[in-house]
Amino acid sequence: MIIGTGNVIIAQKNGEKRRFGGYGYYFDDTLCGYDLGRLAIAHTLRVCEGSEKTGKMSELIMNQCPANPLSCLQDFYAKGKSYIASFAPMVFDALPFRDPAAEEIVETQCQKLVGYVNRATACMGFDNRTRLVFIGGLCRHLTALNQCLGLKMHLQPEYTNAGQETGAVRLAMKL
Repeated sequence: MIIGTGNVIIAQKNGEKRRFGGYGYYFDDTLCGYDLGRLAIAHTLRVCEGSEKTGKMSELIMNQCPANPLSCLQDFYAKGKSYIASFAPMVFDALPFRDPAAEEIVETQCQKLVGYVNRATACMGFDNRTRLVFIGGLCRHLTALNQCLGLKMHLQPEYTNAGQETGAVRLAMKL
């Protein structure tokens, strides 16, 4: 199984290839840049309104915004998905500081990803010898992924240095 940016899972067994997930941000956005950025910005907006506590992640986002994030709402909508996704690395940057909001975002997203992997594993009839390979932007955050995913799956994840441009689908077709 290969899991790439946007979290499409390409599974292959006995020559049969199947796709699981990766249907885009409207339907299926676990651990993609847009979703991580969106969740981080939403938390920061709640910090600014006073309903949640500040932490390293919200500080990083506030430093990145040209003004108070509440006054940047129009920018978030006008600049769209890629701009929102540009805030995703701040979630991972906040983890070494044990930021509770960043940890919750990553944990929740990893739980969803584990569900996708388990669904693909069950549908394909995989066992614990199945290779599970991650590629793309997620590989920049191996420590966080290993901590989050390692204890929740019966498959041992592998990571490849194949660039994002390779893509999960292209890599799967080479298998």
